[in-house]
Amino acid sequence: TVLHGSYTVDNDLDLQAFADAGCTTIEGNLTLTGTLLTHLMGLDRLVAVGGDLTITENAALVTLSGLNQLVSVGGDLRIATNALLTSLADLGALTTVGGALSLYGNATLSSLGLGGLTQVGGMLSVSGNAALTSLAGLESLSTVGDDLNVWSNVSLASLAGLEALTAVGGTVSFYRNGALASLAGLNLLAH
Repeated sequence: TVLHGSYTVDNDLDLQAFADAGCTTIEGNLTLTGTLLTHLMGLDRLVAVGGDLTITENAALVTLSGLNQLVSVGGDLRIATNALLTSLADLGALTTVGGALSLYGNATLSSLGLGGLTQVGGMLSVSGNAALTSLAGLESLSTVGDDLNVWSNVSLASLAGLEALTAVGGTVSFYRNGALASLAGLNLLAH
């Protein structure tokens, strides 16, 4: 079924209500901000979000389990300041983000796991993820519609994962990635 409009998840009861409704598509935005959730089970039938998907400031969130079936986000996808989130592998089915993809300030994020992602329509920003050592998990990404910004990921030592990237519609910017010694991995990117 389709949920017309937007949905906000604040707690387990909201997840259960969404599961009980059997929704596969949200036409508007899905927002999970400032919750104490540890997982996202209850969203496990969700295939598409027409608007933005925002997952921010969830202090106890350790996994995105529950978003395993999500294939597309029509707007922006923001995953930020989730202190215990270590991997995005539960978003492995995601193929397209119509707007920007922003991954920032996830202190323990060490693995992207977005292997199905082929296109980001807007900007791709990866910044302030202290435990991230590479961009592995973006192996299928071929197009970024706007800027590519990789900033202040202090442990980032490799751009492995960007080997399929052939087009960036805006500027490419790498800044304050102290462990990054080479731009190897951007070999297919047109100059």
